[in-house]
Amino acid sequence: MVGKPARTPVADERSVSPLLARLFETAFSEERLLAFSYADRTGKESQRVVEPHGLLVRAPLWYVIAWDTAIDEVRLFRADRIRSPHVQARTFVPRPYELIRGIHPDARPVASSSC
Repeated sequence: MVGKPARTPVADERSVSPLLARLFETAFSEERLLAFSYADRTGKESQRVVEPHGLLVRAPLWYVIAWDTAIDEVRLFRADRIRSPHVQARTFVPRPYELIRGIHPDARPVASSSC
């Protein structure tokens, strides 16, 4: 999904682990859970296990759109705040698109032929 660019400059943007892109692709395409450490906007760390459903790009930021298994809700995870990602062996059944599409008001799908 592609959204409008970020409205304001991002002061705390960090680089995204190149490993994350590879692991996200594997977890997404093989419908496997993705686990990682996540630091929220205040720096509080948590451990997450999610069902990855897509990426949202709001330049210069990338977000993982995922179903958070701990709270049973869709969430956005800023990719540069994800650390130590790994794909789990456990698989999942993708959620209906209707549950995922409302995660951000200006997100719109990108046609697969344009990728």
